[in-house]
Amino acid sequence: MNDLEHLMGYSPIGPRYQSIVLDAMYSLLSASPPPGRKLLVICTSKRRSVLEELGLLSAFTAVIRVPYIAHVEDVRLVLEESQAMSPDEVC
Repeated sequence: MNDLEHLMGYSPIGPRYQSIVLDAMYSLLSASPPPGRKLLVICTSKRRSVLEELGLLSAFTAVIRVPYIAHVEDVRLVLEESQAMSPDEVC
């Protein structure tokens, strides 16, 4: 998806989706965190193709296949697998 499509409010997944939400997500994921800080965003979806169609998949540095996340322990597993945090940082 290019910037013209963003300006027009076009969304490839149909009219039920609010393009303002997509624009906010795209903007937030494109921004760099302040110097000396890290940004960790965990996104879950059953349909990877939707993230690709929306142009959001390229905003992430890693894609990890994980089981359904239902408990805190599941989030801990994702943090460990992604190596986003050291084992000491994961509480």
